[in-house]
Amino acid sequence: MIRFIIRLFVIAAVLYAVIPELAPGLHVIGPFWPKAVVASFIFSLAMVVVAILAVFFTFFTMGIGIIVFWLGSWLLYACALQLTNLWVPELLAVDSWTSALIGGAVLMVTYWLLKAFLDKK
Repeated sequence: MIRFIIRLFVIAAVLYAVIPELAPGLHVIGPFWPKAVVASFIFSLAMVVVAILAVFFTFFTMGIGIIVFWLGSWLLYACALQLTNLWVPELLAVDSWTSALIGGAVLMVTYWLLKAFLDKK
């Protein structure tokens, strides 16, 4: 549970401070607490939905989808950002797919780093 909370606040910080500097069309609308934290929670739910859809896509393409998602896994994060914007446009603004792709790449690297640091035994 503590790992989830740490991930939630780190992703909120990245959504609030880092991504708007790299992708000007993507930003949290409002203050860090509670807007960015809630946006990161909704983003986590969107990642679950996108991951389930990716599994179905892989199954229905008889494994070809694995290659697509392995080469472009940052697309999953961009889709989750767009889905979060669709669900709660009052929390997260994504102006274009370019901003979503840049933000998705940043979030993918952030998740990899969090996994490396938090999953050490």
